[in-house]
Amino acid sequence: MTPVSASSPAAWRSSWSKRLQVAAISHLAYPLMRAWGATYRYSIEGDPQIEQALAMGSPIPAFWHGRIVASLIRFRGRGISIMISESFDGEWIARVASRFGYRVVRGSNSRAARRGTLQMVRDVREHPMAFALDGPRGPARVAKPGAAWLSKATSNPLLPFHAEADRFWTLSSWDRTQIPKVGARIAMVFGEPFVVSPDADAAEIDEASRRLERSIAACEARCHEIVASWRSGRRNQSAPALGETLAPNTASADGTGHLRSQITDGPGTNEIAAGVADESPRLATSTATSGMTRRQERRCSPRR
Repeated sequence: MTPVSASSPAAWRSSWSKRLQVAAISHLAYPLMRAWGATYRYSIEGDPQIEQALAMGSPIPAFWHGRIVASLIRFRGRGISIMISESFDGEWIARVASRFGYRVVRGSNSRAARRGTLQMVRDVREHPMAFALDGPRGPARVAKPGAAWLSKATSNPLLPFHAEADRFWTLSSWDRTQIPKVGARIAMVFGEPFVVSPDADAAEIDEASRRLERSIAACEARCHEIVASWRSGRRNQSAPALGETLAPNTASADGTGHLRSQITDGPGTNEIAAGVADESPRLATSTATSGMTRRQERRCSPRR
């Protein structure tokens, strides 16, 4: 057996107390997140961008690590693959993610990350992928090249997005993790998808990463605008009905264990919260959007 160095992300495994802590944290975190997540209401904006991404291939959603809670709960049960480090925090997060229906690929910034990315390349034909661009340990909001490299290797489109809650706590972690409070509304905005050329060199991979940063910044600005409109109580009478855009975050799986949609649509849209049409006017440069249509659901459904 190869010894694990003290500097290795997995060095914590040599401590029985750390192993006990991981087991306890993951055991408590899952039911708590599941109960809280059931009270969240998501407003999804980016229908044209999602349509475009689906037409280009199997999208690779890309986001900041600090929004992992809202994202993890929203996309649960879809069989999405995500890379999580082998560190102490990564272990309990991986256990919780697995219980939420994610396919976990282990990796960090070292050889394990390269091995994990190669595993994602093999899996991408059957399962959607997702990337926390600045994970697992930062620096915060600096996109690492993994997602761009995966797009280059698979010719699948990168789909940047951001999520912002109207009520939340912020952890004092490196990524300033946002934890939405019970009953929070969460704005989720998708940016323009794009594919990294199969012939891209290191400079082009770096530019693709910077493009992701800029796109997520624009999505974040739009999220803040939506959240500000909720807080101010303004109503936009001209906004489209958000029937399937703002709904309790419930989930139901089909016979294969996958949700009908692999991107944004959440089942359980028959109970819509009061006042769902209170989004602010769209930005001049924004595209008016709504939730995914039933036609999109069928297109996103895994082939049998």
